[in-house]
Amino acid sequence: MRLISAIALFMIITFLISCQSDITNQKELYTYMNNEKNGVSMVKNDSPFTLRLNYIPRVLLDGLDSQKSSDLQDYLYFRLSYQNKGRDMLSTLDQSAYSVILNRLSFKMNDYVKFLIEGKEKEADDFQFTPLFGATSSTDVIVAISRSKIGKSESIQLELSDIGLGVPTYHFDFKLSDLEQLEKLTSKLKITE
Repeated sequence: MRLISAIALFMIITFLISCQSDITNQKELYTYMNNEKNGVSMVKNDSPFTLRLNYIPRVLLDGLDSQKSSDLQDYLYFRLSYQNKGRDMLSTLDQSAYSVILNRLSFKMNDYVKFLIEGKEKEADDFQFTPLFGATSSTDVIVAISRSKIGKSESIQLELSDIGLGVPTYHFDFKLSDLEQLEKLTSKLKITE
């Protein structure tokens, strides 16, 4: 009897998850992406710094160069955001720390970011950092890893070492099923400028 109840409960939960409606606009997309319960965003706090890692779904990359768009599907993209007391982290640093951190964000992120897949360390395939000099509320770095490095793994972990802020090493764990769920929910979404 317990087995039947467990199977029935599993079927109900599966049905409810599969009934989740598609994301129909950008506001819904960003709300979904920033809700940690959905498994596509994680936040770590070490006062005064806040670090957030968000998975970037393909729908947000579609507006990029169409020649590269087929290549984009071969990678998973994440946005790593640094804030200091809710502000762009770079704009809050003193002059001596600023140049060191700017150099690391621009050229040395492979020294600070590693992916762990089934216990094996993998390097990120690419990084993109564009300093916006306080024009936004965070300092952002885009991190990419190829799907071929992930293989058939069901989860990936990003290990982030301290870039010179005095924060501990952080681990961000993602289930591939959560990332694919976001892709399914946004499959019909068109982003307009």
